[in-house]
Amino acid sequence: MAIPLVPDEVIADRRGYGLVVLNKLANVERRDRLTSLVQVLRQARRDLPLIWPMERRTEQRLKDFGLSQVIASEGVVCLPMQPHPDYVQLLSRATCILSDSSVANDEALALSVPCLSFADPADRECGAGAAAAIAVGTDPRLMTRALWKTIYGASAPLRVPALWDGQASARIAKHAGSWMSTNLTPAHRTAKVLAAAPPVFRPAGGVYALSRQG
Repeated sequence: MAIPLVPDEVIADRRGYGLVVLNKLANVERRDRLTSLVQVLRQARRDLPLIWPMERRTEQRLKDFGLSQVIASEGVVCLPMQPHPDYVQLLSRATCILSDSSVANDEALALSVPCLSFADPADRECGAGAAAAIAVGTDPRLMTRALWKTIYGASAPLRVPALWDGQASARIAKHAGSWMSTNLTPAHRTAKVLAAAPPVFRPAGGVYALSRQG
């Protein structure tokens, strides 16, 4: 199945592709940090095609810091930011995600997509996605090692947390209904029934009076 703006040969590559998510201000606004991450992406591109849906701010900083040509020369597929359904489609079909976003880490874990995180390996980020991610930081050697394990199936299997099944709203509704049936008093129930009943108009001395009682 084709993906708009993505070359067919990237989709058809036997290794799949890596999805890049890079948008933290600490990474994008600092020339030294962004330069280091671009070098990591250059190394990753040698092992895996990359697709990068890019925010305008990130695109502008790459131009400002003279890094746009580096990305272009490596053949990274750069896209504008995608609507969320399209982004989820890209993520769900990716071999892995290369990310600096805790939200993206959680989304990847929910879809059982391995995540290589740009967080420093010494950092201890919160969240199930961060805990499951492989921290590579800005070290190209760690990136290469993690990619090889991911591509060739040598990395540890992902374990999606319990209750991450998309049924949270149904469980909340069931719990709320159970709580209301247990805790509402007869008076509350009567008031609820009266409030839901259609209004009734009764004649009262030539004037119709509004009543909610049958």
